[in-house]
Amino acid sequence: MKFYRWYMKELVAGKAPLLDDARTLDTFISKGLHRQLTGLMKAGRYESDYFTGAQDFSDAWAQNIAVQRTDRLGDEATVVVDMVDVDFGVKLAVLLKHEGSGWKIFKVVNIKQRSPDGHAAN
Repeated sequence: MKFYRWYMKELVAGKAPLLDDARTLDTFISKGLHRQLTGLMKAGRYESDYFTGAQDFSDAWAQNIAVQRTDRLGDEATVVVDMVDVDFGVKLAVLLKHEGSGWKIFKVVNIKQRSPDGHAAN
C-alpha cells in the first residue's frame, strides 16, 4: 500500500507526517479522518500513532510491509497490512472509501501487535 511505504519512510526520517506534510497526507486519507486526527492533536489526546496502532515502531517496518486485500463492497474496501521486524510488529485492518477520484483511508484498526519481547500485545 503506497500510503504505508510513504508514511513509514517519513517516520524513519524523523518527520511527523500529520504536521509536516498535510498535502501529501490528504491524498491518502479521508477529509473526515484528517479532521478527527487534527482535533485529537489539538486536544492533546493523540497518544499513539493512529496509522501504526503503536506508541513505538521499528525502522525495519518501512522495508517489511505486506498488504493483503481482503474485502470490497461497493465504495468501501478493507485491506490487511502487516509491518514486521524480527520480533516486533503490527497487523492492521485499513478501511478505505472511494472518495473523489481515488481510495482514501477512513479508519485503521489494530488487529494484532507483537511487542519487542516477542509476545502478542493484543
